[in-house]
Amino acid sequence: PQWLVWLYVLSVCGAVSYQMLAVWLANQASIAAQAGGARLLTQLVRLPVPSWEQMEAMRTYGRSFEGLGPTKLFRIPFLGSLIQAFRGKAASKEANEKVQQDPWNLERSGQHIYELK
Repeated sequence: PQWLVWLYVLSVCGAVSYQMLAVWLANQASIAAQAGGARLLTQLVRLPVPSWEQMEAMRTYGRSFEGLGPTKLFRIPFLGSLIQAFRGKAASKEANEKVQQDPWNLERSGQHIYELK
């Protein structure tokens, strides 16, 4: 019968249009996901790049290690602070100690480097 053919054609047209809509929305979702991933990698997760002043502030010098005594060089990590906390002494005496100067003047602060200014 003729009406059954029209129902069949209508259902096929509906299926084809639904498939085209699904493909179009999948493409839109793919573009949105790529843009979101690029934003996530470039803006939200990127570690901050430190400035030259921050790099210089966190830099350690060999003379600070060489100026330590043998008791500080061969210490067991975290044991000294636990003992001081147990005895109730001050946290450390390193802030009051003077740093030994570099006798050969090999370690510079970086004030003369153009990129650090």
